[in-house]
Amino acid sequence: MQTTRAVLNDLVLAGRREYGVEYSSNGLDGLQNHLPMCLYALHAMGASDQRLLDFYDWYVPRLTRRPAATGRIERDDWRSALGRHTANAEYFELFSEQAEGTSIERLLHEYLPELFSGVGGGGFHPLIRLAYALEMESRDELCEALAAWCTVYAPLGEPELIERRPLHESVTEIASDPYFRGARFTQRGILRRMQQAAADPRFAAALRRSAPPKDGLVASLAKLSLHTFLSAPSFVTLHLVTSSHALRVVDSIVPLRYEWLVGYWTAWLAAYVSLGAPDVRFDHTPRATRTWAEVLAETVAADDDHLNKLVYSCRQQFAAYDEPLYLDAADLYCARTIRS
Repeated sequence: MQTTRAVLNDLVLAGRREYGVEYSSNGLDGLQNHLPMCLYALHAMGASDQRLLDFYDWYVPRLTRRPAATGRIERDDWRSALGRHTANAEYFELFSEQAEGTSIERLLHEYLPELFSGVGGGGFHPLIRLAYALEMESRDELCEALAAWCTVYAPLGEPELIERRPLHESVTEIASDPYFRGARFTQRGILRRMQQAAADPRFAAALRRSAPPKDGLVASLAKLSLHTFLSAPSFVTLHLVTSSHALRVVDSIVPLRYEWLVGYWTAWLAAYVSLGAPDVRFDHTPRATRTWAEVLAETVAADDDHLNKLVYSCRQQFAAYDEPLYLDAADLYCARTIRS
């Protein structure tokens, strides 16, 4: 039996009231709370009420209690606390107050221009959470996503883009550079390695030659992310797939401006370079060993917060683009995490 929406909403609300947006694990701080995204993904993939309750009970012990606001952030001074991880409650209050008197579209148009320059913060998760909030049609979740984005805001510099070329050509050129292929970034956590990669002058030079095309950019980023994951499946490339799905969702509500997408592209390339610029093949052919029904059933039954979000993104992107390789990506990750 599929989850009833009331149970989903109750669990998302309980999680938001009780727990913060970040947690620590194995000495690594700033990990993002995936709970509302996982619950919605499981619901959308056909999980039962009991399965959502079980997943909630499995997931929440790792989370920390939600802190109370200790101050106030004013609208005309909202940039003053960007990147401050302890300001989540204050940012949530700010956005909640504003959301009462304006449309979601106006709210996003006011803040996304700035926030997209730091979209890689939190490993792209605030962007992903924003997309889920829009799919849930939840103003509270939207405010939580914006608040999380502010607290982990991490700009990677202002790129000077000179030469425009297709995305795959930019990636192929970077992958052929011995420096990037031999680079090793040792900081702990996705963001810290991205920052380490972006701080290298060679990265800025490569970025200048990698201005993305304007036409069809959201779809092109999705295609590139899919082929990158299939070529080099990893924890990092998984987030390129899920964040490119999030871009499409947000773009369907608030059309994303080119300069915002340049911020995402900068973070995307930093994540890619942080892996050592692996080769990306663009000639994959469908070869999944399972059907969608089988992959979804496996995923719903698994206690894995990244698996269920990836498979959900793949299913949604498959429906949007009619691209069978998304089933391959979902099947591949199931094989690596469940069947191995």
